[in-house]
Amino acid sequence: RVCKITDVNKNLDSRFLFYGINKFLIDIEAVTAFVTVKHISARQIKDINFPIPPLEEQKRIVAKIDTLFAKIDKAIALTEESLRQVKNLLPSVLNEVFEKGKLDGWEEKKLEEVCEKITDGSHNPPKSCDGSKLMMLSGRNIRDNKLDFDKVRFVSEKDFIKEDKRTNIQAGDVLLTIVGSIGRSFVFPKGSPKVIFQRSVAVIKPNSILNPYFLSYFLKSPKGQEKLNAESRGAAQKGVYLKDIRAMQLLFPNIEIQTENVLFLDKINLKSKQTQSKLEEQLVYLKQ
Repeated sequence: RVCKITDVNKNLDSRFLFYGINKFLIDIEAVTAFVTVKHISARQIKDINFPIPPLEEQKRIVAKIDTLFAKIDKAIALTEESLRQVKNLLPSVLNEVFEKGKLDGWEEKKLEEVCEKITDGSHNPPKSCDGSKLMMLSGRNIRDNKLDFDKVRFVSEKDFIKEDKRTNIQAGDVLLTIVGSIGRSFVFPKGSPKVIFQRSVAVIKPNSILNPYFLSYFLKSPKGQEKLNAESRGAAQKGVYLKDIRAMQLLFPNIEIQTENVLFLDKINLKSKQTQSKLEEQLVYLKQ
């Protein structure tokens, strides 16, 4: 509930009261026992012992607080702008890499020409099986550079074996979300538990002339994202057909230069994430 201060004594600066009353309300809230809805009673407000210095001192304090808040607001704005720039760092570098590759005469082929197999997960997901440890994941479990095992479906061994024949996911396969949140990619790493996926994820198996991490960076690049979004179809929930993924044109150099680019982009990506984490922490601190 918002209450309007209507009775401010002439010896009490209204903004001094505003700043002061907020401090006391925060202190009261911290020690108040709440049942369902947070609240502070009128009696608690009336019982506040509110220190009131001379009017000129009140105005000096208010001016100081206003100045400090203005500095904090400016720091927040600068940090948010830095965060936007850092988030755009990797896409910007990726764009430069592939634009330069075009000028350097990199080869261009359809994705199906440089992959052994491009398929998707189950179109008819089996029922959950209590007690099983065999996981079926979906697009929501794919994050850039990692798998999220937060919300998974466990299926029977029989169903798992049946569905696994379709994808047979191995280390080095590129996983790509193709329904809903389109365009998140991830290279399946060594040592990960065996999993199967629903149809919201495409499984791309590069051949020997294509570095899977290079392919994943291409799919993350502005050009790759643009192509995926251009091919998306559907009203309620957009998706990309496998035939369109297979027909995507990929610009790539020889395997040695691909590996060099991957190492370079890994460094940029790590630096970007570290800086982003620090800025996000700083932003939380400033807002507090």
